[in-house]
Amino acid sequence: MESLFNLDLQPLLDHKSDLCISIYLPTYKKGAETQQNFIRFKNLIQQVQDNLSDRGLGEKDIDALLQPAYELLDDRENYFWEHQDLGLGVFCSSNFWQTYRLPTSFEEMAIVADHFYIKPLMRFINLNQPFYLLALSQNEVRLFKGNRHDIKSMELDDMPSSLAEALRYDDPEKQLQFHSGSSGGNSQPIYHGHGVGTTDNKDEIQRYFQAIDSGLMSLLPVDKHTPLMLAGVDYLISMFQDISSYPNLVKDAIIGNPETLLPQELHEQALPILHKALNHKQQESIEEYQEKQGIGEASDHLSKILTAAYNGQIDTLMLAENEEKWGQFDPNNYELDIHSERSLQSNDLLELAAFHTVKQGGEVYLMDKNTLPNNSSAAAIFRYPVVNYGVKVTN
Repeated sequence: MESLFNLDLQPLLDHKSDLCISIYLPTYKKGAETQQNFIRFKNLIQQVQDNLSDRGLGEKDIDALLQPAYELLDDRENYFWEHQDLGLGVFCSSNFWQTYRLPTSFEEMAIVADHFYIKPLMRFINLNQPFYLLALSQNEVRLFKGNRHDIKSMELDDMPSSLAEALRYDDPEKQLQFHSGSSGGNSQPIYHGHGVGTTDNKDEIQRYFQAIDSGLMSLLPVDKHTPLMLAGVDYLISMFQDISSYPNLVKDAIIGNPETLLPQELHEQALPILHKALNHKQQESIEEYQEKQGIGEASDHLSKILTAAYNGQIDTLMLAENEEKWGQFDPNNYELDIHSERSLQSNDLLELAAFHTVKQGGEVYLMDKNTLPNNSSAAAIFRYPVVNYGVKVTN
């Protein structure tokens, strides 16, 4: 079982099978109520058994497919059920079994489809937005990767760890003014360059920051969705923001000398900035949608959204939270059949759009329906103008 620092959906997105089972349930972390974890899971497995039987599978095939789940049910008192978080996701298919213990609650559901049902995880991903944090000073550079729940240090590959080091590589003959913080041979030099504000010092810091920026762009994946946050004194933050080429640099920063802050203290100060940045990004997406809708680069028509999702044309998809639309979509023949209620062959069409958007590198937000453009169930921003394929829609 995995409790993920950064939820990796890729194994779920990549797995191919006609029978992919996705189970979600809320769980209790401690006390006598943890017994409910087992009972809920048992009831959901019964729903899956009934679904598979209705699809024509025999008892032997059902037992083989659900064997890992049965093993959990056979050991009611085991460590697994007594050590949960707020929510549990279980994903089962032929030659595939994965459980995710997550710090977010889920509504109970069991889905059998031709792909794993990921939409409930999007709320966790939205709230658990990963971010990078760069703590800058003239004496020290630290890089972290964090999310809502944790923060971890990263190695500084191809990046100077201080201004002194940057200038030493920049000009080996340059005489730097620094002294050791202690008498030990491995101590970190403390830089005492020219006074802040002098032309020489600004030039040196700019070269220092250019080296950091170059190292960051080599170290971090090109990803406009993962924000980079800064920590440092005002004038250094301003200078780095002018130099940085990172595509999603957060404007707000942790102001002050970061050398005095422990990783967890930086994390605590980063969270409100991250939350504000996420809300701002969602609002920007709504505004971008409104700008692009008239030129064919955005739509709230489900048929067009589904086609674009399958074709990898969606940059940002906004979905109404806690809403499903059941039906079937044939991307080869451009046919959409919307069902009035869920049936054995139904897919949640909103989840289907989310699955293929995420699989092809797009971003998905679950939002209150009242905040979505035109109060729609779905609204998408395309990477470029999308051709209308004339999808045949039946109800």
